[in-house]
Amino acid sequence: MRIAIGVAPYKSRKGTALLTQNRQFQWSKSGTVIYPVVLASCATVLKNAGHEVFWMDGIAEGVEWEDYLYALMLHEPDYLLWEVKTPVIKQTWKYIEEIKNAVPNTQIVLCGDHVTALPQKTHKLFPDVVILVGGDYDKRFYEYLHGEKLEKLPLIDRELTHWRDYAEKNGNFQSTPGAYTMFARDCWHRKEGGCTFCSWTNLYRDFNVCTPEEAIREVRELASLGVREIFDDSGTFPVGEWLTEFCKLLKEFNDGRKEKITMGCNMRSGCLTPSDWQTLRESGFRLILLGFESASEVTLKRLNKCYGVEDIKKSCRDASQAGLDVHITAMVGFPWESRDDAERTIGTAKDLLARGWAKTLQATVVVPYPGTKLFEEATREGWLQTLDWDDYDMSRPVLKSEIPNEEIMRYTREAYKACLTPSFILRNLFDKDMWRKAKYLFKRLGDFRGHS
Repeated sequence: MRIAIGVAPYKSRKGTALLTQNRQFQWSKSGTVIYPVVLASCATVLKNAGHEVFWMDGIAEGVEWEDYLYALMLHEPDYLLWEVKTPVIKQTWKYIEEIKNAVPNTQIVLCGDHVTALPQKTHKLFPDVVILVGGDYDKRFYEYLHGEKLEKLPLIDRELTHWRDYAEKNGNFQSTPGAYTMFARDCWHRKEGGCTFCSWTNLYRDFNVCTPEEAIREVRELASLGVREIFDDSGTFPVGEWLTEFCKLLKEFNDGRKEKITMGCNMRSGCLTPSDWQTLRESGFRLILLGFESASEVTLKRLNKCYGVEDIKKSCRDASQAGLDVHITAMVGFPWESRDDAERTIGTAKDLLARGWAKTLQATVVVPYPGTKLFEEATREGWLQTLDWDDYDMSRPVLKSEIPNEEIMRYTREAYKACLTPSFILRNLFDKDMWRKAKYLFKRLGDFRGHS
């Protein structure tokens, strides 16, 4: 069979969609793209099963919708698999109408957190559209086509999935070309369902991880392609014995190499010791993304973070003292928070930057996606300002608050200005990697990532 896999070329006056592999959606004006690991795995699985696969990521390729549709008409695939998210679902429905007219024999298949949480409206509009519920799209699509379970995933075919289209245009890479991996799906914090705002708690309800040996095999493969930096986008990087063994293997791989592989990952506060952070740094890790969320203990508890403000500060301090670049993600706009809470969050984040315990900062407005416990709570409590899915893109608050919408957005802008102080810039630039870090930092300031 002929199968097209990818993402529609969603565009807006607000920018380009940061859609795939994002727990939170944003529009980017900096040209950032994110390599969709699970979709890429799906393309590889189906190619290995003997299907003719076309990789069609309209966002990464930067094509217009008319050109994308024309390519579909030329390929005439039997199946088209798209990943979609809440803020583009209405645009997706319009595209489906056009595809049905232009390529009527193509079976459309959708996956992602929105259609997993709310499949009913899409099914009502398009009864013949196939929806893959859950997060393992690669396994689920294979099982749908072949009627049998897929026991083991292969290494991703990076050439098939055009990895070079993503290798430069991402602020997580200080050295390029860079590449994404996803050693685990998704986050090992699933106590009481995980974080209440995370859109992937409904996709990856169970934590699955490959072995350290399989992970290092993928690192070797990427290095052979010329990749210099890897960002692993597991919701939270595996810890414990897995982390120790992987770092040991990564260090062995890097020892003696002229061009060492550097890595970054998502991590939770309060779960690593100073020794663990040092192990990460010595093995080749450079960047750590830490969810900061709020400086309110009440908020952290309501979000089911299972750590406190002091845990956040300690993790930032210990990681930075180990030599790691720490990126923190703050959130504002929670319905129960006051101005004092929001100001304390932004102030604490600024303080972490001023102390050098964080290298960069991201501040976003909280969005309750369908399928999350926060969305259920917001619906129950009457907190939702709108159910127009176009508004769930972080460009404005969708939750009611005692703080006016304009002030909430001002807090997010104010946080980014913390990276523009002379002391911050001087501290980060005047070292042996001054010019490379200068380029990286200014690139980082233009990037908006939807992780938290």
